Amino acid sequence: MGYNQSSFKNIELHCKNIFGKDRGNFIYLESEKKLSELLEEMDDRGSKAVRNHMTKNMLPVIAYYLTLKNNGFSNEEAYEKTLDLSQNMAKEKAETYKKLTRLPFVYLIFKLACKKMMSQSYPKEGWNVEWEQNNQEEIAFNMKSCVYHETVCRYQCPELCTVFCENDVTVFGALAPKIIFKRSETIGEGKSRCDFHYYNGKRYFKDGIGLVFEEYGKNK
Repeated sequence: MGYNQSSFKNIELHCKNIFGKDRGNFIYLESEKKLSELLEEMDDRGSKAVRNHMTKNMLPVIAYYLTLKNNGFSNEEAYEKTLDLSQNMAKEKAETYKKLTRLPFVYLIFKLACKKMMSQSYPKEGWNVEWEQNNQEEIAFNMKSCVYHETVCRYQCPELCTVFCENDVTVFGALAPKIIFKRSETIGEGKSRCDFHYYNGKRYFKDGIGLVFEEYGKNK
């Protein structure tokens, strides 16, 4: 098990494109070695969902980041290059989410599926989720604890948590304007929670509270 079973199957090509053929191949092989070490000591907490997150996303990103730091890159350089790798994956996933916006009643579908999806993919073994809203206007919940944050802290790279947080912005942002994703704070930024809000786009803009979002979209 390694990068070929993760969400980063193209990492070898990515490394060669970024660092050049020889150095890129070295970074790739060292990342594979580090990932194997992390997978050997992985604690999936007895949860298939947690294991899926760790093998496909979490540990591959951590392995790449640690490899860069161990091979002469500063914390800032390693962070930026890891963010770039992770965002490439997130943008691919965002394209899939974007296609969902073509469906009629996409907010209703999302609302009906959200709680079940969260309980299956983000179970209590890895996340403490506190629900606030699940109605025609808004889906809202707080994550009070997160295995991503706990794992990056375990490997002494808490700064890496914001890379995973940024993926949420990219992926769920693709649902606009049908569904508007907002979040004001995250555990990765040192806050006590990650507050997730998904607004029904029709009501969001109709009520006038989407003006800030519209202005943000113009400036992107």
